[in-house]
Amino acid sequence: DFAVPLTNGARRWLGIVAYLLPGVPGAIAWTVADVTAQRELNQAAREELSRLADFFDHAPVGLFSVDNQGRFRLVNDVLARWLEQDPERMVNDGRMLAEFVAPAEGAGPASLPPSWSDSWEGEVRLVAPSGTSRPILISQATATDRNGLPTYTRGVARDLSEERMLQERLRRTQEALLRFFDVAPVGIVMVDATGDVVETNPAFRAMTNMAEDAALTFLDLIAQQDRERVRSLMSRARAGEPDMLPLEVRLAAGGANPRITQLHVRGPGEGDEGDLIVYIVDQTEQKNLELQFAQSQDRKSTRLNSSHGY
Repeated sequence: DFAVPLTNGARRWLGIVAYLLPGVPGAIAWTVADVTAQRELNQAAREELSRLADFFDHAPVGLFSVDNQGRFRLVNDVLARWLEQDPERMVNDGRMLAEFVAPAEGAGPASLPPSWSDSWEGEVRLVAPSGTSRPILISQATATDRNGLPTYTRGVARDLSEERMLQERLRRTQEALLRFFDVAPVGIVMVDATGDVVETNPAFRAMTNMAEDAALTFLDLIAQQDRERVRSLMSRARAGEPDMLPLEVRLAAGGANPRITQLHVRGPGEGDEGDLIVYIVDQTEQKNLELQFAQSQDRKSTRLNSSHGY
């Protein structure tokens, strides 16, 4: 094929074929055909194949196909890199998927499919020759021949390593928050939109003598004379009022000697359905000390006055 430039700047591709004429010594027949359209089709096909190959090799997942014996027919660069292998050699050497697969952590051999030529989805560990392993979710479907017999699979392998790390970080964060919640020296309670107690920590239950599984409203735990002020504070918090000052309130528990507390209310966060977080600081001991000090000062003042009067 060779190109012929046209006056408009374009090119026309001509295909020339020469062949000897039988029975005519020295005679050569030449044919010339316009192959421009065919070349354009071929170029478009090559570009499409190049894009598909790029997608196959650099997709963010492992892509593969194995035959009915479990040997690799195709494997992309991503999966080959996980397995520390050359993808072309894996296919040419007849490597088996089963060589690199182990049961998922905590699972036994029965968790693997009986044959890698079957349609299957599940979690496994891929183990490279260096011993490096990673959790992988494999999904594969089987292609069959006209008799319904399996011929090859089309599979996707998704690396779960990052997801597992995020889950572990989340688990540790949740454990740390729960420890903080449980050992905090102040009472912490979650109150829903109806006023019911949803969650409490041990310090709050100790202050209120509340059983862990008790079904109470928050106001039930507040002394009668302080309930209206607490109700007003909670309404303002739900309305989104910022920087509210704490209240000094008495708890219902304790009878004639109720606990004196400082109550802080935090409004619902974004996406919450009206739940409030209430922090309660027990100030009973401090108030008793303040009272004792005031009484001591009064006694001193009385003695001084008495001595002056004398």
